[in-house]
Amino acid sequence: MKKVKFLMFALAISAILSSCTENAISPATDQTLSASQVPSAVQATLVSSFPTATATTWSKASPTVYQASFQANAKSMLASINSGGKMLYSHTQIDPATLPSSIITYLDTNYAGYAIKKAGSKTDSAGAVQGYLVVFSLNNITYEIRFDASGAFLSLEVGDGSKQCSEITKAELPAAIITYLDSAYTGYSFNHARVNKTNGTVSGYGVEITYSSAKVRLLFDASGKFLSLDDKEHKKGDGKGKGGHGRGGSDKGTPTPVDQANLLSAITTYLNSNYSGYTFVGAVSFSDGTSVKGYEVKISYQNKTYELEFDAAGNFVKVH
Repeated sequence: MKKVKFLMFALAISAILSSCTENAISPATDQTLSASQVPSAVQATLVSSFPTATATTWSKASPTVYQASFQANAKSMLASINSGGKMLYSHTQIDPATLPSSIITYLDTNYAGYAIKKAGSKTDSAGAVQGYLVVFSLNNITYEIRFDASGAFLSLEVGDGSKQCSEITKAELPAAIITYLDSAYTGYSFNHARVNKTNGTVSGYGVEITYSSAKVRLLFDASGKFLSLDDKEHKKGDGKGKGGHGRGGSDKGTPTPVDQANLLSAITTYLNSNYSGYTFVGAVSFSDGTSVKGYEVKISYQNKTYELEFDAAGNFVKVH
């Protein structure tokens, strides 16, 4: 039998799933707000939290979050307050040159050509840094992005609400997602998850787990319904990958999860013949609404992860 030439299927290793990078964000124009455009509850919170605040300027970080830049106690400060008047976080403005290298690397990787407008650090009563805030622009778009004390991504806001995403715990995931993971990936380990929002409304979830020693990333809709496997092959700018199914497989058809027991016998035979001893990770079929057009199967084999494509009859097409 002709030996198959393997191509390693690269898995994401960033601290947050790739949907939070610039290829998933629609443009938003940065705009300074007048005080009359800021809800009174928001202004009242700033006054009560920082009674000595002066030289305050306002902008919007998202449809429901306002950011104030001001002077207080001889320091330049940044504060984000939601439309209901809740103080979300405040930071002391710092020189961007003092940001951790991990933050600069994250920005360089995901937002090439960006320009930092403001940076801030949050410290506790002992002076220990608890996190960082960076406001930067790219192509006349302004972003507000938060990192933890180590420089790992936490959340992002865009002024028009076209994309907001933040890390969440497993307990914050919809029950439907937990049920799906427990059923399809018995014995998996939870790594991390995000919630995506559009105009302040949940639009979907991304989850990364470890299963059979392989990292698996999955996308779900707002209700917790499985959409597709996600991978780092998605190209920046088009939201699609070499695998072709992109964000949900719209160019191949509608994706539907397939259990290992329900794979076509031709696919199972091919896998057993060419990847003896492999571990099944996940699979989806793609249909046009009336018939199945093909399959994608992800496996772990000899400590590497591969994604294989098959046609509707179960004939091998290619491997990533």
